[in-house]
Amino acid sequence: MACKVTITSVTATGPPLSAVRVTGTATVPDCATVEVILECGGSPGPKLIVPVDGAGNWIANFTATDLKGTPCACGRSYVVTAVCQESPDCQQAAPTAKALGLAEDFELVEDMYAAANRILGRIPKVTPGFTAFAHARAAGKLLLAHLPRADLRRYLDAHPLRPLTPRTIVGRRAFDRDLAGIRANGFAIDDEEFMDGVASVAAPVEADAELFAYAVAAPVERFRANRDRFIQAARSAARLAETALPGGDEGDDAS
Repeated sequence: MACKVTITSVTATGPPLSAVRVTGTATVPDCATVEVILECGGSPGPKLIVPVDGAGNWIANFTATDLKGTPCACGRSYVVTAVCQESPDCQQAAPTAKALGLAEDFELVEDMYAAANRILGRIPKVTPGFTAFAHARAAGKLLLAHLPRADLRRYLDAHPLRPLTPRTIVGRRAFDRDLAGIRANGFAIDDEEFMDGVASVAAPVEADAELFAYAVAAPVERFRANRDRFIQAARSAARLAETALPGGDEGDDAS
């Protein structure tokens, strides 16, 4: 059986975030310890290394002391990931995103945005992106594709191409081909590479000699059925963002 780490439950107290309990499983004997990582507001938070028992179960308890002085100390939303310590080739747990005060009603939140759009007209919903695991995210791959080769090499040396899902690109040659395609096409796609059931597309935003990424995500089946529309939406939104940012291109909108 292939080595794999999973997250089975995440519970927390707050807001503000004051404690997080994470449970999961890992393949034994390949994986004896798991590193559990919190990411809050797009910034790395605390980490815990916990043992895996003989039945393949593990538990990580982040206390107020662990959270103190980190971006998670006053946050409401967070992402949990888990990585096997012994085997870098072991499939990493799919990242689990949570938002305090919203429970599991993410579809309800989406309906609320839709209702606001009907009342106010369609307005962009912009949130800061999470910065970890750039190799598996559309926005991250887009930015990596435009790094100088030396900078890209240093990044990949420090951040190995870990598998987050069965579709994550983990071979260096395959990843280089993907980046070349991104540069040629002008957009990047993550098709269940970061999280099972989710796909996204990112388009570049250039302003004041800086490169940013505008990304749109959706459930994977919806994304695949409307792939061209999502690509066009991301590129159009990125073009509009360029005209609004200082130093951005104020030419005609993208077609």
